Amino acid sequence: MGNNVVQYVTSTLQGSSGSPVFNDAWDVVALHHAGGNILEPTTQLHYFRNEGILVENILADLPLELIDLLKAVKNT
Repeated sequence: MGNNVVQYVTSTLQGSSGSPVFNDAWDVVALHHAGGNILEPTTQLHYFRNEGILVENILADLPLELIDLLKAVKNT
């Protein structure tokens, strides 16, 4: 787990997996993928949390050509 995910307590609806997770500035920081009694990494205890995969980890798995295309679209 570690730095691959972010956990949050914001309410979500069932079926929300794949939805964007925003920070306070409305930047997409993760994609929602789980919710429930999830292991909290710092305490090693289970708490009710939602969890998303961090965007930088998703981008790291994309082909370089697609990353370049995304950067070009973002700058237009």
